[in-house]
Amino acid sequence: MVRWLSACVLVSGCAVDAERDFSRAPRVTVCLAGAFQLEDGANPLLEAFCDRQEGVLPFCPEEGGACRSMWPIGAIPVDSLEPDDSVVYTALFGALDVDGDGLLTDLDAPRNTSVVGYSWGGINASKLSIMLASDPRVQTSWAPVRQMVILDPFLTTHPEGFDVAASVDRAWIYRHSLPPLNGRDCSNGAPFGPYVGLQPHCEEGVDCADHDYALQPDDRFPTAEGGSMPGGNIGHCSLLQVALIPADANLLGEDGVDIPSPMTPPTR
Repeated sequence: MVRWLSACVLVSGCAVDAERDFSRAPRVTVCLAGAFQLEDGANPLLEAFCDRQEGVLPFCPEEGGACRSMWPIGAIPVDSLEPDDSVVYTALFGALDVDGDGLLTDLDAPRNTSVVGYSWGGINASKLSIMLASDPRVQTSWAPVRQMVILDPFLTTHPEGFDVAASVDRAWIYRHSLPPLNGRDCSNGAPFGPYVGLQPHCEEGVDCADHDYALQPDDRFPTAEGGSMPGGNIGHCSLLQVALIPADANLLGEDGVDIPSPMTPPTR
C-alpha cells in the first residue's frame, strides 16, 4: 500500500497529521482517445470504460455540445511538451492544485490520479507524464500520477517506443507487438498499418509492467462480452475487448487477473 506523508508533520505550527492513504483520496481520472475522431475505431469502447470511472476529468468542446469522458488527440500538441500548449495538462494541473496557489506541492491534499491512453492517446499519456516530470511548478515528494494504463500505444513519429517518466508511480502497458495471426485488424488499411503496440521505456522508480499478448499466441484471454480470444489474434482494436478487464483493477492500484505474463521493459 502506497502512503503519502502529509506535509503537515513537517511544518512548524501545524498539528501533526496521520499518514494519508492514496486509496482513500478523491479520484481523478484522465482518458486520452486514439486517432482520429472520438467515434473512430475502438474509441467508443474506451469511452464506455471511462464513463463508469470515478472522478473523470471531462472534455468539454469549446464550440459547445455535451462534455465527454475522454480527450481527443489534439489535447496535447504533436510538436510540443510545453504545459501551456496542452488543454488537458492545464485541466489536470488545476484538478491537482487543490489549494489553488499555482504550484503542486506536498501542501496540496493528495488525489488518487489515473491516466488511461489508447493508441495515439497512449503516446499522449506518455507525454503527460514527461510534462509533469519537467514542470518546475510540480514540487511534490510523491508521483502525481498514481496509476497509468496504456493500451496498444502507437504513433508513426515514435518508432523506437515511448517513455514513462518518474511522475508516474505504477504503469501497466497492454499491447501486441506482432500483427494478428488471423490477419484481421481494424488498422490494416490505415496509413502505415497494421498498427502494433510500441515498446515502453520506463524511468527508474516507476513500477512498470509491459504485457504483450503476441508473446502468448495460444493462450486465450476473456473478453468483455463473455467470450475469449487467443493472444495471437488480438489486434489494435480488439485489444480493448480483453485489456479493459484488468484495467478496471489497475485504476484501483491492483494487478488484474487473466493477463499475459509481464515482460521486463528497458529503462533509460
